[in-house]
Amino acid sequence: MNFLSQLLTNSANIMRMNLQMLQKNTHQQEKDPQPSAEINVLQQNLLQNLILAQQLKSVQTPQQQQMALTNKSKKISKRVNECGHSDKEHYAKGMCNNCYHKFGRNKKPWICGHEKLYAQGLCQNCYINKYNQKRRTNEKIEEKEEEPDN
Repeated sequence: MNFLSQLLTNSANIMRMNLQMLQKNTHQQEKDPQPSAEINVLQQNLLQNLILAQQLKSVQTPQQQQMALTNKSKKISKRVNECGHSDKEHYAKGMCNNCYHKFGRNKKPWICGHEKLYAQGLCQNCYINKYNQKRRTNEKIEEKEEEPDN
């Protein structure tokens, strides 16, 4: 922004110089009817500086560009969250993702006797135990198959 202010002050100085030259020129035009080439050069300089200043004003900083991208990339939700998090995207049952996983899942597992259903009729703890037990038995079977017979 410092560069922009310097550019604007320079263009203001050029305008002052242009005005002074125009005043001198009016006196010279009475003597010589042809316009001075210096005035044209100053006017072109002034115009280029003003165009450059307008372009610099419209240039966005990387932070502004990133904010614009994140605002555009968010999914437009058709439903409003009833959980109170209106800034977050709708996930299920009128709630955002966090609230749904905390409060929205209310089924109980039918295989184990715990509180919250996770998958395959089990709570998360029992599901992970069953998964690991299955993986260990599969590894033992694979090890036995790989051992050569003596």
